[in-house]
Amino acid sequence: MGKVYRLSRWGMGNFMGQWLKVDSQLEERSRIREVSDKMILSLAGETKQ
Repeated sequence: MGKVYRLSRWGMGNFMGQWLKVDSQLEERSRIREVSDKMILSLAGETKQ
């Protein structure tokens, strides 16, 4: 039982580390997407006029 608990704790720590890494990447991506969306919107606004 103790071994399983230790393994699952390590697995959770590993998983959380991976998740945090992915989370920060997603944050960067959403920031990039925001900027690109603004650029696309401004371009679309220019073409509409």
